[in-house]
Amino acid sequence: MDSTHSDVSSTAASNVDINTLSQLLLQLTQLQNRTSSGTVHPPIDQNSPYFLHPAESPGNPLISLRLNSQNYTNWSRSISLGLESKNKIPFIDGSLPRPEVTDPMYAAWGRCNTYVLSWLHLSLSHDILQSVIWRKVASDLWNDLKKRYYQGDLYHVSELYEELYSAKQGDLSITSYFTKMQAIWEEIDNFRPIPMCLTCTSKCICGLEEMRRYRNEDYIARFLRGLNDQFATAKTQIMLLKPLPDMDSMFAMLTQQERQLSPSIDTPDSQILYAANSGYNFTRGRGRGRGGVNGRGRSSGRSHSTKHCSFCGRTGHIVDTCFKKHGLPPHLQKRGSINNTFTDENDEISALPSTAVKNVNPI
Repeated sequence: MDSTHSDVSSTAASNVDINTLSQLLLQLTQLQNRTSSGTVHPPIDQNSPYFLHPAESPGNPLISLRLNSQNYTNWSRSISLGLESKNKIPFIDGSLPRPEVTDPMYAAWGRCNTYVLSWLHLSLSHDILQSVIWRKVASDLWNDLKKRYYQGDLYHVSELYEELYSAKQGDLSITSYFTKMQAIWEEIDNFRPIPMCLTCTSKCICGLEEMRRYRNEDYIARFLRGLNDQFATAKTQIMLLKPLPDMDSMFAMLTQQERQLSPSIDTPDSQILYAANSGYNFTRGRGRGRGGVNGRGRSSGRSHSTKHCSFCGRTGHIVDTCFKKHGLPPHLQKRGSINNTFTDENDEISALPSTAVKNVNPI
């Protein structure tokens, strides 16, 4: 009886040892297969800088802008946004250096570095590309370009401030003038940034928020001072607001004023010139008349308008719509000029519509 029980126990122990040994041999075989086939590649999370979408291609440019010797600031901003969308900023700012050869992520790092290098190459002008094409690490290429073309020195900043304080609207629309000024503001903020308030909780007590408000008010005042004279009323109204509006609100107010000052697009050009530069008024009368305009039944004469321009001294309009002071609107600049504002009566007749001038007969 005892011998039978002993045989059963030894058989069970042998089966356990065989199963354990089989599992160990299987694990060893799998490990050898992985080692012989190359480096073990751990799975890559989609939020990892090492992740590359299967549809990604190093031959597709990230941006259309190409770096030259004059546009580094705009280029660096554009390419940074493109690389950030791919989660590849660590490959240019140095926060993800090349790992050791024995590191499991060495191959993945090399592949991503090649992609970033290719994207940078596609965004460079031909001359610049030839000078950096042999750089092997994306962060080294990025730093080389920054050293060459970054113009954050004092002289360049002073040029920006000079351009800011000398800018005038001139022939630009409000939208074009605002875009021009905003580009200068943003470049100044890039070179002379005001730090963010990190220590204050509910209310800023360190003064940084007040500095930011002062700079914003300076930009608004400089923008308003560069506007043309026809916006004098709007400028005064904006400057009297306490507190001053933000940039977007100011822009909305000025574009509304611009639409009010612009002549109606349905008004014929000749009638606009006639109404603004002369005081003539055409009326249709009864009966037959001799020496009238356009034959019978019409006459011409001075209109008795109550409007009087304090700038040119003429009647029929006010200084806010005087073409002699403000120039012709854009849709009339190709057909006439401010020189068409004449000084004597005979010249005024020549500013009338051509059909009217042809039929003017002296009395």
